[in-house]
Amino acid sequence: MKDRIINIATGPYSRVLLIKARLEAEGIGSFLSNVNLLQPDVASGVKVMIHEQDMERALYIVEEVIRDVGMKKERNVEKLRSVRRILVPVDFSGPSMNAVRFAVGMAVHLKAEVRLFHTTYHPLIGTEPFTEGGGYPLNMAQVLEGMEKEAREQMKEFITGLDELPIPDEGKRPPVTYHLEQGTPDDAILMYASRYKPGVIIMGMKGRGGGIDDILGSVTYRIIRRSNIPVLVIPGKAEYRGIGQVNEVLYATDFDEQDMMAIPRLLDLVRPFGMTVHCVHISTESEDSLDRLRMDQLRMALTDQLGEESLRFSLVNHEDVLTGLDEFINNHGVDLIALIWQRKGLFERLFRPSLTRRMLFHTRIPLLVFHA
Repeated sequence: MKDRIINIATGPYSRVLLIKARLEAEGIGSFLSNVNLLQPDVASGVKVMIHEQDMERALYIVEEVIRDVGMKKERNVEKLRSVRRILVPVDFSGPSMNAVRFAVGMAVHLKAEVRLFHTTYHPLIGTEPFTEGGGYPLNMAQVLEGMEKEAREQMKEFITGLDELPIPDEGKRPPVTYHLEQGTPDDAILMYASRYKPGVIIMGMKGRGGGIDDILGSVTYRIIRRSNIPVLVIPGKAEYRGIGQVNEVLYATDFDEQDMMAIPRLLDLVRPFGMTVHCVHISTESEDSLDRLRMDQLRMALTDQLGEESLRFSLVNHEDVLTGLDEFINNHGVDLIALIWQRKGLFERLFRPSLTRRMLFHTRIPLLVFHA
């Protein structure tokens, strides 16, 4: 029997926000519906939606939250806001600094903190290198110590440069801290993210050139593939004009079952910024009646569940998926592209090497990738 999406709790925004956080901490996917976008904090009929198969576990958690909340409700909500975190792996390049600009702008709006992360990596780690004469092994501890010292100096200089970085967002700048770790970049980032628990990982595209920092592109792909945390990829040519200028989000759908959880989760991610989400499918068939039917079904299902005015649905006919997306982006002034990660799905097709280069390295549009 096909799994349904059901309403597990209804209440004030502050309370359901706590319920949602507790559910997701226990591995139960959820999203909110019926949120007042203009004044979410005063909304009283907000719904928490989950998969029906999770109902038994979710009911216990909901009852626990309601029992515990009492007079501590407002303090708990404030605590929930205070732990918002943004993780930014950096390689001290221009694209990394650009990624930090986006992170700081988001943090100003969310009252979040920004944590920079850098891995001291060397291809000889894990081996026992020798001198040119083949005699005595090098003192690897000294090598690693020197690398960490250099990285720490670079990081301090990098953070000092942030003070002169123009950020168009109004508000108090968030605290920016850093963490250094040794190891291979993707493993180190994922291990640290599991401890730090950020709400999003922001990564700048393309390293400093021919050196080891150029690995950042492949690292980004592996982070996207392996992380359950949303990853925001900032192309080198992306120009940050303020979070208030990011208004239109394109969600590329292939009519997958995961859309019913992915789109609400995307709305949760972008709702604090008042963005409009365009659900777009590129139909490559000359006869698109089946695709139109699927789009209508998706529209009706999501409208019934969410009642969101910030959702738009479009079917685009084009023989090439990527070109069709490009045309939609240009015609609708899209500021952010959102895709769900899934094997052998739309994301994998777009991330074939030739398409990846066209889509990521030659675009000015940030890309948000997340797991449904």
